[in-house]
Amino acid sequence: MGNTYRGPTAVAPSPAFYTRQASFNDTLDALERAVAHARKVLHARSLMPVPAFARAQFTPTRSIWRSMKAMEAYRRLTAVLNRLSECYKIATEGDAPNLARATEAILRIFGAVERRIDAGDARGKGGIALGDELGRVYARGRRKESSARVWIIPTKTLPHPARSMDLLDDELKKDYAEGNTIPTTTVLINNRNLIDYFANPADRDRVLRPLKLAGMVGAFNVFALVRGGGTTGQSGAIAHAVAQAIVASAPNAELTLRKAQQLRRDPRMVERKKTGQAKARKKYTWVKR
Repeated sequence: MGNTYRGPTAVAPSPAFYTRQASFNDTLDALERAVAHARKVLHARSLMPVPAFARAQFTPTRSIWRSMKAMEAYRRLTAVLNRLSECYKIATEGDAPNLARATEAILRIFGAVERRIDAGDARGKGGIALGDELGRVYARGRRKESSARVWIIPTKTLPHPARSMDLLDDELKKDYAEGNTIPTTTVLINNRNLIDYFANPADRDRVLRPLKLAGMVGAFNVFALVRGGGTTGQSGAIAHAVAQAIVASAPNAELTLRKAQQLRRDPRMVERKKTGQAKARKKYTWVKR
Protein backbone atom coordinates (compact mmCIF):
# COMPACT_ATOMS: atom_id res chain seq x y z
CA MET A 1 0.00 0.00 0.00
CA GLY A 2 1.18 3.48 -0.74
CA ASN A 3 1.63 6.20 1.79
CA THR A 4 -1.58 8.11 2.43
CA TYR A 5 -1.34 11.86 2.95
CA ARG A 6 -2.94 12.72 6.30
CA GLY A 7 -2.73 16.46 6.16
CA PRO A 8 -0.42 18.88 7.96
CA THR A 9 0.94 17.92 11.35
CA ALA A 10 -0.36 19.98 14.24
CA VAL A 11 2.21 22.30 15.78
CA ALA A 12 2.68 22.27 19.55
CA PRO A 13 1.28 25.47 21.10
CA SER A 14 4.44 26.03 23.17
CA PRO A 15 7.94 24.55 23.58
CA ALA A 16 6.84 23.13 26.94
CA PHE A 17 3.98 21.16 25.40
CA TYR A 18 5.79 17.83 25.78
CA THR A 19 6.89 18.41 29.36
CA ARG A 20 5.12 16.97 32.37
CA GLN A 21 3.84 20.39 33.54
CA ALA A 22 3.35 22.42 30.40
CA SER A 23 1.29 25.26 31.89
CA PHE A 24 3.62 25.59 34.87
CA ASN A 25 6.75 25.67 32.69
CA ASP A 26 5.16 28.28 30.40
CA THR A 27 4.31 30.43 33.41
CA LEU A 28 7.81 30.01 34.86
CA ASP A 29 9.39 30.91 31.52
CA ALA A 30 7.24 34.05 31.23
CA LEU A 31 8.22 35.10 34.75
CA GLU A 32 11.92 34.51 34.03
CA ARG A 33 11.68 36.72 30.94
CA ALA A 34 9.85 39.39 32.97
CA VAL A 35 12.61 39.34 35.61
CA ALA A 36 15.33 39.57 32.95
CA HIS A 37 13.62 42.52 31.27
CA ALA A 38 13.02 44.32 34.58
CA ARG A 39 16.64 43.90 35.66
CA LYS A 40 17.88 45.05 32.25
CA VAL A 41 15.88 48.28 32.50
CA LEU A 42 16.95 48.86 36.12
CA HIS A 43 20.62 48.35 35.24
CA ALA A 44 20.26 50.76 32.33
CA ARG A 45 18.83 53.37 34.70
CA SER A 46 21.64 52.70 37.23
CA LEU A 47 19.10 51.57 39.83
CA MET A 48 20.74 48.16 40.25
CA PRO A 49 22.61 46.82 42.11
CA VAL A 50 21.03 48.30 45.20
CA PRO A 51 23.36 49.25 48.10
CA ALA A 52 22.89 47.35 51.35
CA PHE A 53 21.71 50.42 53.30
CA ALA A 54 19.03 51.15 50.66
CA ARG A 55 17.87 47.53 50.56
CA ALA A 56 17.43 47.60 54.35
CA GLN A 57 14.89 50.43 53.99
CA PHE A 58 12.54 48.33 51.84
CA THR A 59 9.32 47.26 53.48
CA PRO A 60 9.61 43.53 54.18
CA THR A 61 7.40 41.39 52.01
CA ARG A 62 4.52 39.80 53.88
CA SER A 63 4.42 36.10 53.14
CA ILE A 64 1.00 35.16 51.81
CA TRP A 65 2.02 31.77 50.41
CA ARG A 66 1.79 28.62 52.41
CA SER A 67 5.01 26.76 53.20
CA MET A 68 5.03 23.53 51.19
CA LYS A 69 8.54 22.10 51.41
CA ALA A 70 7.59 18.97 49.53
CA MET A 71 6.81 20.87 46.32
CA GLU A 72 9.92 21.65 44.32
CA ALA A 73 7.87 23.37 41.66
CA TYR A 74 6.31 25.62 44.29
CA ARG A 75 9.72 26.69 45.59
CA ARG A 76 10.95 27.48 42.10
CA LEU A 77 7.88 29.57 41.36
CA THR A 78 8.11 31.55 44.61
CA ALA A 79 11.83 32.15 44.05
CA VAL A 80 11.12 33.75 40.68
CA LEU A 81 8.25 35.76 42.15
CA ASN A 82 10.52 37.05 44.92
CA ARG A 83 13.07 38.23 42.36
CA LEU A 84 10.35 39.94 40.34
CA SER A 85 8.98 41.51 43.54
CA GLU A 86 12.45 42.89 44.28
CA CYS A 87 12.54 44.50 40.84
CA TYR A 88 9.09 45.95 41.49
CA LYS A 89 10.25 47.57 44.74
CA ILE A 90 13.36 49.02 43.12
CA ALA A 91 11.32 50.40 40.22
CA THR A 92 8.81 51.90 42.69
CA GLU A 93 11.51 53.63 44.73
CA GLY A 94 13.45 54.69 41.64
CA ASP A 95 12.37 56.72 38.65
CA ALA A 96 10.78 53.89 36.62
CA PRO A 97 6.99 54.23 36.93
CA ASN A 98 6.20 52.39 33.68
CA LEU A 99 8.25 49.35 34.70
CA ALA A 100 6.71 49.45 38.18
CA ARG A 101 3.20 49.32 36.73
CA ALA A 102 4.13 46.49 34.37
CA THR A 103 5.70 44.33 37.08
CA GLU A 104 2.85 45.12 39.46
CA ALA A 105 0.35 43.85 36.90
CA ILE A 106 2.26 40.55 36.65
CA LEU A 107 2.56 40.19 40.41
CA ARG A 108 -1.13 40.84 40.93
CA ILE A 109 -1.93 37.81 38.80
CA PHE A 110 -0.24 35.64 41.42
CA GLY A 111 -1.38 37.71 44.40
CA ALA A 112 2.22 38.60 45.19
CA VAL A 113 1.63 42.33 45.70
CA GLU A 114 1.30 43.51 49.28
CA ARG A 115 -2.34 44.16 50.17
CA ARG A 116 -3.97 45.83 53.14
CA ILE A 117 -5.95 43.21 55.02
CA ASP A 118 -9.20 44.44 56.47
CA ALA A 119 -9.20 43.95 60.23
CA GLY A 120 -12.83 42.91 60.09
CA ASP A 121 -12.29 40.16 57.54
CA ALA A 122 -14.34 37.20 58.73
CA ARG A 123 -11.86 34.72 57.33
CA GLY A 124 -9.10 35.66 59.74
CA LYS A 125 -5.41 34.90 59.42
CA GLY A 126 -4.02 31.39 59.48
CA GLY A 127 -5.85 29.31 62.05
CA ILE A 128 -6.88 32.28 64.21
CA ALA A 129 -10.58 32.25 65.10
CA LEU A 130 -12.54 35.47 64.75
CA GLY A 131 -16.01 36.31 66.00
CA ASP A 132 -18.58 39.01 65.38
CA GLU A 133 -21.17 40.88 67.41
CA LEU A 134 -23.73 38.10 66.92
CA GLY A 135 -21.55 35.48 68.57
CA ARG A 136 -20.65 33.70 65.34
CA VAL A 137 -17.07 32.45 65.26
CA TYR A 138 -15.00 31.44 62.24
CA ALA A 139 -11.90 29.23 62.32
CA ARG A 140 -9.80 27.11 60.01
CA GLY A 141 -8.29 23.69 60.59
CA ARG A 142 -6.05 21.23 58.78
CA ARG A 143 -5.26 17.54 58.95
CA LYS A 144 -3.17 15.55 56.46
CA GLU A 145 -4.16 16.86 53.02
CA SER A 146 -7.53 18.23 54.18
CA SER A 147 -8.46 21.80 55.06
CA ALA A 148 -11.68 22.96 56.69
CA ARG A 149 -13.42 26.26 57.28
CA VAL A 150 -15.86 26.19 60.17
CA TRP A 151 -18.44 28.58 61.55
CA ILE A 152 -20.05 27.96 64.94
CA ILE A 153 -23.26 29.80 65.77
CA PRO A 154 -24.83 29.86 69.26
CA THR A 155 -28.14 28.07 69.54
CA LYS A 156 -31.14 29.76 71.12
CA THR A 157 -30.79 29.14 74.84
CA LEU A 158 -34.14 28.47 76.46
CA PRO A 159 -35.02 29.07 80.11
CA HIS A 160 -35.05 26.08 82.38
CA PRO A 161 -38.60 25.18 83.57
CA ALA A 162 -39.27 26.68 86.98
CA ARG A 163 -40.63 24.78 89.95
CA SER A 164 -43.82 26.80 89.65
CA MET A 165 -44.71 24.58 86.71
CA ASP A 166 -46.23 22.20 89.23
CA LEU A 167 -48.97 24.77 89.83
CA LEU A 168 -50.08 24.72 86.18
CA ASP A 169 -52.68 22.32 84.85
CA ASP A 170 -51.75 19.47 82.52
CA GLU A 171 -52.75 21.28 79.32
CA LEU A 172 -50.57 24.31 80.07
CA LYS A 173 -47.68 22.03 81.01
CA LYS A 174 -47.96 20.27 77.65
CA ASP A 175 -47.98 23.55 75.70
CA TYR A 176 -45.00 24.83 77.68
CA ALA A 177 -43.02 21.63 77.11
CA GLU A 178 -43.62 21.75 73.35
CA GLY A 179 -42.21 25.27 73.16
CA ASN A 180 -39.22 24.66 75.45
CA THR A 181 -37.35 21.69 74.05
CA ILE A 182 -33.69 21.14 74.84
CA PRO A 183 -31.48 22.71 72.12
CA THR A 184 -29.41 20.32 70.01
CA THR A 185 -26.33 20.83 67.87
CA THR A 186 -26.83 20.82 64.11
CA VAL A 187 -23.73 19.94 62.10
CA LEU A 188 -23.72 20.63 58.36
CA ILE A 189 -20.68 19.69 56.30
CA ASN A 190 -20.59 20.88 52.70
CA ASN A 191 -24.34 21.46 52.99
CA ARG A 192 -24.94 17.85 54.09
CA ASN A 193 -25.87 16.41 57.45
CA LEU A 194 -23.11 14.94 59.62
CA ILE A 195 -24.59 11.43 59.47
CA ASP A 196 -24.95 11.58 55.69
CA TYR A 197 -21.47 12.97 55.08
CA PHE A 198 -19.51 10.64 57.40
CA ALA A 199 -20.70 7.04 57.28
CA ASN A 200 -18.03 5.90 59.74
CA PRO A 201 -19.08 6.52 63.39
CA ALA A 202 -15.43 7.17 64.32
CA ASP A 203 -15.33 10.15 61.96
CA ARG A 204 -18.54 11.56 63.43
CA ASP A 205 -17.20 11.15 66.96
CA ARG A 206 -14.00 12.92 65.95
CA VAL A 207 -15.97 15.95 64.74
CA LEU A 208 -18.05 16.15 67.94
CA ARG A 209 -15.18 15.42 70.33
CA PRO A 210 -14.24 19.11 70.98
CA LEU A 211 -17.87 19.93 71.80
CA LYS A 212 -18.12 16.96 74.17
CA LEU A 213 -14.85 17.79 75.95
CA ALA A 214 -15.90 21.41 76.43
CA GLY A 215 -19.39 20.37 77.56
CA MET A 216 -20.98 22.46 74.82
CA VAL A 217 -23.02 19.90 72.92
CA GLY A 218 -26.21 21.78 72.11
CA ALA A 219 -24.63 25.19 72.66
CA PHE A 220 -23.52 25.75 69.06
CA ASN A 221 -24.56 24.86 65.55
CA VAL A 222 -21.62 23.93 63.32
CA PHE A 223 -21.32 24.72 59.61
CA ALA A 224 -18.21 23.46 57.82
CA LEU A 225 -16.72 23.61 54.34
CA VAL A 226 -14.02 20.98 53.87
CA ARG A 227 -11.99 19.81 50.91
CA GLY A 228 -9.08 17.52 50.09
CA GLY A 229 -8.00 14.22 51.59
CA GLY A 230 -10.18 11.39 52.84
CA THR A 231 -12.74 11.02 55.57
CA THR A 232 -10.16 10.72 58.36
CA GLY A 233 -8.32 13.85 57.29
CA GLN A 234 -11.50 15.83 56.73
CA SER A 235 -13.00 14.91 60.09
CA GLY A 236 -9.71 15.79 61.80
CA ALA A 237 -9.54 19.15 60.03
CA ILE A 238 -13.10 19.98 61.08
CA ALA A 239 -12.38 18.98 64.68
CA HIS A 240 -9.26 21.16 64.70
CA ALA A 241 -11.25 24.17 63.50
CA VAL A 242 -14.15 23.52 65.88
CA ALA A 243 -11.77 23.40 68.85
CA GLN A 244 -10.24 26.77 67.92
CA ALA A 245 -13.67 28.31 67.44
CA ILE A 246 -14.82 27.04 70.85
CA VAL A 247 -11.80 28.59 72.55
CA ALA A 248 -12.50 31.93 70.84
CA SER A 249 -16.10 31.82 72.06
CA ALA A 250 -15.45 30.28 75.50
CA PRO A 251 -11.85 30.88 76.71
CA ASN A 252 -12.50 28.79 79.83
CA ALA A 253 -12.47 25.65 77.68
CA GLU A 254 -8.96 26.29 76.36
CA LEU A 255 -7.13 24.33 79.08
CA THR A 256 -9.33 21.28 78.63
CA LEU A 257 -9.02 21.27 74.86
CA ARG A 258 -5.28 21.92 74.99
CA LYS A 259 -4.69 18.99 77.34
CA ALA A 260 -6.71 16.81 74.98
CA GLN A 261 -4.47 18.03 72.10
CA GLN A 262 -7.44 19.37 70.16
CA LEU A 263 -5.90 22.80 69.52
CA ARG A 264 -2.72 21.40 67.96
CA ARG A 265 -2.72 20.29 64.36
CA ASP A 266 -1.84 16.62 64.03
CA PRO A 267 1.52 16.66 62.19
CA ARG A 268 1.34 13.04 61.04
CA MET A 269 1.27 12.58 57.28
CA VAL A 270 1.10 9.51 55.10
CA GLU A 271 4.50 7.96 54.48
CA ARG A 272 5.54 7.90 50.85
CA LYS A 273 5.82 4.72 48.84
CA LYS A 274 9.38 3.45 48.36
CA THR A 275 10.83 2.42 45.02
CA GLY A 276 11.13 -1.35 44.76
CA GLN A 277 8.59 -1.92 47.52
CA ALA A 278 4.89 -2.68 47.38
CA LYS A 279 4.02 0.22 49.72
CA ALA A 280 5.70 2.48 52.24
CA ARG A 281 6.81 -0.41 54.46
CA LYS A 282 5.51 -3.53 52.73
CA LYS A 283 8.05 -5.52 50.74
CA TYR A 284 7.50 -7.85 47.82
CA THR A 285 7.72 -11.56 48.54
CA TRP A 286 11.28 -12.77 48.03
CA VAL A 287 11.57 -15.50 45.42
CA LYS A 288 14.74 -17.55 45.21
CA ARG A 289 14.39 -18.30 41.51
